[in-house]
Amino acid sequence: MNKIYIFLICFCIYGCNLVYSPSSKLPSKKLKPDESEINIGFQTLPNVTSNNRSKGAEILTRYAYSDDIFLSGKTWFSLDDINEDYIGGIGFALSYIMYEGNDNNYFGISPKLESLNNNKKYGADLVGVNFSYWTVENQWNYFIDIGSKYGFEFINILNGDNGYILDFNIGSSYRINNFLFLGTELNYSFRNHLSGGYTNSFYNLSLYLDYYGFISVFKQMRITSQHNNILSITYYQNYNKEQPNIISLNFDYIKEIINRVSLNAKLIILYPINTNENHFGSGIGAGVNWDFFKYKNITFNYEYGGGGIYFSESFPKKGTRFNYYRLWGLAVKYNISNLFNISFQYNDLHISNGKGMNHSNNPSLDARGYKIGIEF
Repeated sequence: MNKIYIFLICFCIYGCNLVYSPSSKLPSKKLKPDESEINIGFQTLPNVTSNNRSKGAEILTRYAYSDDIFLSGKTWFSLDDINEDYIGGIGFALSYIMYEGNDNNYFGISPKLESLNNNKKYGADLVGVNFSYWTVENQWNYFIDIGSKYGFEFINILNGDNGYILDFNIGSSYRINNFLFLGTELNYSFRNHLSGGYTNSFYNLSLYLDYYGFISVFKQMRITSQHNNILSITYYQNYNKEQPNIISLNFDYIKEIINRVSLNAKLIILYPINTNENHFGSGIGAGVNWDFFKYKNITFNYEYGGGGIYFSESFPKKGTRFNYYRLWGLAVKYNISNLFNISFQYNDLHISNGKGMNHSNNPSLDARGYKIGIEF
């Protein structure tokens, strides 16, 4: 069967330095629907603003929505200054498999988007693509991964420097038992600053454990395969009148895991209004939904979730282009037919870059929202 493996990854990195995670750590087992893995390890993290590397730790998780679609996320942080500053990042991935060989081997292509920033107002945007080959389900598994990332609009780094990064990864994992793999990965990362006129390179090493022991938990929890989609629009009214109000367009994929409890994956587009600035933001998120009361065709629902948003300009003013968001909401849904529902929801939204309440570069936004949507 022919399949192709695609990752869409959005990263945020912040701290006193700009460090990124070059590792790929491809799966050691074939993930089936509702199966998951967790990957924990130590590695070196290159710094994009200097010739230094940091000793770091990383946690990566993957979850299979189906045979072809995977969601993954990872977080990493430097261990060098852990007592003084947090230097690290988080990442999310949407994966789609299209090619599978006869001997449990795969080939894939991985487009990437990354956003880097820290509390000293450094920042960078990276776009790139990786090509990968890997094997699974053997005593020894291995992978080869080659990628390139182009950086632009570096803020306060060499006065607007542009450049690119080339990553070469090789790795292997050893099956300890049916649930646990021990893996290692060697990375060679080459960086060329086009505007700054210099190049440098790093060797990076990862050592990690890949654990699949909680796969059966997801299978036992999932008593139904019901899933729905929601298209909606939300008007957010800011509590602070000095900040703009927001119009949000949303698409939610919702999958029930146990009776009345669902997980959701969210795509959002935000457009600030009542402001002279013409910009927008887009992002992804995840959360949980609970249908806590049902009566005939009426359902009352509670939602809680969060994620990341990337704006075309700094948002709010004096902030950063990448922000986190957190929301909770109460909804009432009315079942019109077997095909779709209509829903009305009250939301509470918080947007900030996570640098702390008293940080001068973290002008957070808090707003109440009114949402109308169609569930199908």
